[in-house]
Amino acid sequence: AMALKGMSCGVAAVILDVSVSMGEKVLRAGQVIHLAVMAAAFVATFFLGVNVMWIILCAAMIGILMAVYERKGRRNA
Repeated sequence: AMALKGMSCGVAAVILDVSVSMGEKVLRAGQVIHLAVMAAAFVATFFLGVNVMWIILCAAMIGILMAVYERKGRRNA
């Protein structure tokens, strides 16, 4: 039981490290839509208790829509 507890602490540390490094990259990029998605995901999870799966699905849809919009813009240019 103690080994599993130690492993769960290690996993939490890895998740925190990945989250911080991804957050830094988003902040450095400075794109408004990415900042808005990151802030909305935090608010939805922390304050509203929305299931993480819904947040992932919504973020994926936003990413797909952004990619389609970019691709469409390249064809017209």
